[in-house]
Amino acid sequence: LVLTSLRQPEDIRKLLVIVIGSAICVALYTVARAGLAGSIVRSVYSQAALIAALAGFAMVIQRMHRIVTFGPVLDRLSICLLFAIAVGTAHRSVWLALGAGFAVTLFFYHKRAAVMAKIVTLLVIGAFAASLAISVFPEMGTQLTKKFDGLMNPTSDGTASWRMEGWRQQLEALDGSEVFFGNGLGGYYKWRQDRYTTITASPHNAYIQLVLKFGLLGLLIYLLVVIEIFYKGISARKGLGQGSMRAYLEMGLVSLGAGHAYVFGYGFEPIILVFFAITAVTLKFLPNASTHLARAYQYRIPVSPEIPRSAGNPGSA
Repeated sequence: LVLTSLRQPEDIRKLLVIVIGSAICVALYTVARAGLAGSIVRSVYSQAALIAALAGFAMVIQRMHRIVTFGPVLDRLSICLLFAIAVGTAHRSVWLALGAGFAVTLFFYHKRAAVMAKIVTLLVIGAFAASLAISVFPEMGTQLTKKFDGLMNPTSDGTASWRMEGWRQQLEALDGSEVFFGNGLGGYYKWRQDRYTTITASPHNAYIQLVLKFGLLGLLIYLLVVIEIFYKGISARKGLGQGSMRAYLEMGLVSLGAGHAYVFGYGFEPIILVFFAITAVTLKFLPNASTHLARAYQYRIPVSPEIPRSAGNPGSA
């Protein structure tokens, strides 16, 4: 739907306002539920926390490019709220997404000293706020520590070890050509937890799901598509100056990195596919990106984000 409905760059901005606004509503709903339950840990499902995380990354990148979503002060408060929800709800798959998204962001901005200084400042403030919250709410600190231990040592955690046992049994059940081509589409997940209990839930791992449905060949094809999108996105980014198009491209790539870390613990979520489509659509709006990039690199020409500058006269540039 996103791929077919976005016809010009302005449409991306409108979609992002809707996505970020929805994420803020989810965050406020989470705060309300946490207030009623007395704890923010697992107060909402991981999908809600993922929406908050990806929207937070989108707002951070827009601020990097001096793009205001709602207002300077409201944007800062929204970013703090979204990341607080993403971290505080204690979903380990979302923590993986945050780590991967942060790593991609550092890859993009590690050469910009001013940006790195801001990132370090935010991390220090975040660490101080987390320490303060844990000291005020020690029970929450205990729960977060337990979740983190389960992330570092999955076999010691009941939920993680349960999932890994399901992955092992379902992969071992593949036979012959099923290893390479899978079992096809359908809701046929099944494995035995014990002699009397049969589990029919999804494997909680998108990569395992791809292997079960489409085999190793299907997984390989999907990974090649993702790698191609990343390669094209990073290549196109080099030829774009600061502005909206580069921001859209960066937030799409950051969200892709975060999303593909998240799916180690869950399946594909619609919000991941939305940002996947935003990346693809942004690349589509740069039809001459490869030619333009080659010229820009040859002459070291600063490139406008919306209107490519001609490389015919490098001296004027």
